[in-house]
Amino acid sequence: MSVRLLIAALFISTIFPKIMFAQTWAGNDFVPSAHCVPRPYDPKLDNYKFWMNQHRSRKLKGGFEDHHTIDLVLTVIDGDDLQSNDPFASFCGMITTLSVSDAGTVSMQRVTPMAVQGGGPGMLPDVDWKRMRGLITVLRKHLPEDHSRLPPPGRRAILQVRRGKRVIARVYDRADLPESIAEIFGLTGATHGPMAMDFVPAATATQGQVSESDIPPDAIGIRRPHPRDPATNGIRPDSVILAISPDHSLTVTRYLFLDDRTVVSHGKSSVVVFEKPNGLSGRRFIYVSRASFSPDGRYLLLQSNLPAVYVYETKNWGLANTEAKVPPDRVAYYPANDWKHGVEVKQTGSVVLWDAISARKMTTLDVDGELQSVSFSPDGSLVATTSVRQNPDQSSTFHLRLWDAKTGHFVRELRSLYYFEHDVIGDPMWWGDGKYLLAETKEGQFGPYVIAVWNAESGKLRGGFSGCGFADDRFDVALSGDRLFKWCRSDKLLTWNIPEAIKQVSTFEAFRESARAHVSGRRPNEAAFNSPSN
Repeated sequence: MSVRLLIAALFISTIFPKIMFAQTWAGNDFVPSAHCVPRPYDPKLDNYKFWMNQHRSRKLKGGFEDHHTIDLVLTVIDGDDLQSNDPFASFCGMITTLSVSDAGTVSMQRVTPMAVQGGGPGMLPDVDWKRMRGLITVLRKHLPEDHSRLPPPGRRAILQVRRGKRVIARVYDRADLPESIAEIFGLTGATHGPMAMDFVPAATATQGQVSESDIPPDAIGIRRPHPRDPATNGIRPDSVILAISPDHSLTVTRYLFLDDRTVVSHGKSSVVVFEKPNGLSGRRFIYVSRASFSPDGRYLLLQSNLPAVYVYETKNWGLANTEAKVPPDRVAYYPANDWKHGVEVKQTGSVVLWDAISARKMTTLDVDGELQSVSFSPDGSLVATTSVRQNPDQSSTFHLRLWDAKTGHFVRELRSLYYFEHDVIGDPMWWGDGKYLLAETKEGQFGPYVIAVWNAESGKLRGGFSGCGFADDRFDVALSGDRLFKWCRSDKLLTWNIPEAIKQVSTFEAFRESARAHVSGRRPNEAAFNSPSN
């Protein structure tokens, strides 16, 4: 599990005044010794030109036994904001170096106050080496700009690239890495370096402490525990709300375990108006996995794991696939919020963008594997898909991708903190106006599971809602109003305050943009960082 490092004071060079943040960062396994204390500000140590000259003058070397010509070196520096108060231990930090040679080998070296450690050299897999060679070629011509300013101490990563006999270098903020630099961390198999904000729960309750009223009635997609029947003391099954009609008159509820069925009931009276029983197909249990109402409430779409799609007319509960313009040869269908288009899975397994107005296929989406889930942004401009591909070595590769919902053009991939693809990615959930996207993922190769939050516009992973591992429960996470809920394997229910977390993310992003604006000659907006909460 990663260690959280609380950075309470943030110095951003003499151009800006000192700005105070209260942020907890994940993705860092550096633990300072007891004799380490914060070092006072030293203009020389925080001068960009002085600090970078030492990295531009060094010859690139590989770790330990790698004697190949080194093309690229990534160095992560921890503890440069500390100093020792022990006369016998002058070094407080940790320096981790990843080296890539022209032969495709990777080696690692780590220097701590206690020892020098290392590993490698090991060969990159062919597909990764091909990608790495391409990145090095591009970086030799143009390194992402660092704007000639140092990131805060404790968050610095130096990239050095060999260009002929010269070494070119840049320093980047580990909490705001350019995409190409983050990809290099991933290709080298780094388990230390990139950072993101960590958001701890605002409340924790065990299942025995959770009542029906603790989960809001409009929370869709999360398991609701029910106490025993007050009259008979009989066990009542857990349930999950799959959908609520636009006018809130109808609710689709799936009951779990002892009474597994799906019913549609009146929102106020709870009178059941339609029921779809679940059952067995051979040895396979068949159930309704997803539901959605059309914007006018006229149609209800139910998705079964058979797989099958059923569309019902809500006035008489007759089938209405043709009238609703649902694709004819689909095995799964995910309509957009306005039902004017959607994502269809064909019987062949291909995934296409469907135009419901003209009832025609628009384009095929390259999801790279089997489609898992789909979510359209609130304004309908983007669609997020998750997919899984089974690899020859029996591992699985997961993707979270964004597409233009009107054209089907690929927009970007949203990756985990360390580009670790061989693990789970949960159903995507949009927040607010669609600027941010949330989904369960793993914090790192050896880190815990979190509900990550990405900036959908930049593709940057900005933080994670932490507190428990992956629950192996399809109905374990939900957004409702300002709160995020998650069930843990230990049957604890965690709750986070979303606006509070997003405020930290947006403040950090605005400050980074203002810093860049100052370098480019535009006046930075400092007012956003001088509020009492910062």
